[in-house]
Amino acid sequence: MSSSISQNTVSRATQIKECENQAKFVQQRVNAIEAFFGDLCAELVSYTRRTAKLRNNGDEIARILLDYSVKEKINRSSANTLKRVSEHFATLEDYRHTEVDRLVGKVVNPLASYGNEIKNIRANLKTENAARKKEISSRRKLERSTTAEQARLAEIQLHNSIIDANRSADKLERCVVEFEARRLKGLKNILKDFIQIEMLWHAKALETLSEAFNVLQNLQEESDLMDFRATLMRSTSSVFSQAISRQTVTPNQNQARGDHPPPVATQVNGERSTHRGSGDKARGHHTEDDASLFSTDEEEEEEELETATDEEDEEEEDAEEEEPTNQVSHSSRPPTEVLDDLEDDETEDTSETTQAPPAGSARRASVQGNKQLKTTAPSPLKSALKSSQSKQAVCG
Repeated sequence: MSSSISQNTVSRATQIKECENQAKFVQQRVNAIEAFFGDLCAELVSYTRRTAKLRNNGDEIARILLDYSVKEKINRSSANTLKRVSEHFATLEDYRHTEVDRLVGKVVNPLASYGNEIKNIRANLKTENAARKKEISSRRKLERSTTAEQARLAEIQLHNSIIDANRSADKLERCVVEFEARRLKGLKNILKDFIQIEMLWHAKALETLSEAFNVLQNLQEESDLMDFRATLMRSTSSVFSQAISRQTVTPNQNQARGDHPPPVATQVNGERSTHRGSGDKARGHHTEDDASLFSTDEEEEEEELETATDEEDEEEEDAEEEEPTNQVSHSSRPPTEVLDDLEDDETEDTSETTQAPPAGSARRASVQGNKQLKTTAPSPLKSALKSSQSKQAVCG
C-alpha cells in the first residue's frame, strides 16, 4: 500500500514538472506573439495614418491645380490640361481614401483584436499556475498530517486540487492551440488583404496616372508661349499708347488753361530764330523771348529800308525827267538850291536811320551797321545834279 502511494506521488510530481515547463513555454510564446503583433499593428497603423496624410496632400495638390486652371487666362492649353490633371489627381485620392478605409477595416482592426485573445491566454496561465500551486500545497499538507482525520481531509483536498490542476492545464493547452491556429490563419488573411488592397490601389493609381500622363502629353507649350508673347506685346503697346496719350493731353490742357502754343521757328536773312509765345492768365500779361523781339524789329527795319529805297528811286526818276528842262530853260531856281535841298533831305534821312538802335544781340548790331551803310551811300539823283552843275560851269 505504501509502495503504491509512493509511486503515484513520484508520477504526479513528474506531471507537475511537465505542467510547469509547459506553462513556461506558453508564457514565452505569448510574450513573443504579443510583441510581434504589437509591433506589426503599430507600424500598420502608422502606415495607414501616413497614407491618410498623403490623401490629404493629394487633395491639396488637386485643389491648387484646379484653382490655377481657373485663374489662368493667357495659357489656355495649360489651363485646360491642368484642369483635367486635377480631376485625375482627385480620382486618385478617392482611390487612396478607399485604401485607407480598407486598411483600417481589414488589417488594423483584426490585428488589434489579437490583444484581447492574448489577455485571455494570460488569464488561463494564471489559473493553471494557481491550480498547480494549490495541488502542491495540498500534497505537503497531506504529508504533514499526523492523525487519520487530518490525513483523510488532506487526501480529499489533494484529489480536488489535482482535478483542478488537470482541468486548468487542459484548458490552457486547448486555448493556446486554438489561439495559434487563429493567429496563423489570421496573419495569413491579414497580410493577403493588405497586399490585395495595395495591389488594387496601385492598379487604379497606375491607370489614373497613365491617363494623367497622356493628358499632359497634349499640353501645347509652344502655343502657350505664343499667346504669352502676344499678350506681352499688347501690354507693351498699351503702355506706349498711354504715354503718347499723356503727352498729347498735356498741350490740350495747357491750351484749355489759356497757354500760348509751342515755339514757332522763323527764317530771317538765311538764319533761323525762334518765336515763343506763352501766356499767364493770373498775371494778365504776355512775355516774349529776346530772339523773337529782335527778329520783329529787324523785319520792321527792313520794311522801312525798302520803303526808303522805293522813294529814292521815284525821286531819281522825277529828277531825270526834269533834268533836260532845267538844262534848256535855266529855271529861276539855281541848281545849287536844289542840291542843298537834296542834301537837307539826305541829312534828315541819315539822322533818322543812324539813331542809336536798342540794345540787342551782335547779329542785330551787324544788321543795323549794314543798314546804316546802305542809307549813308550817295543817291544817284545827287550825283546827276552835281554832274549837270559841273557841265554848266564848263559851258559857261
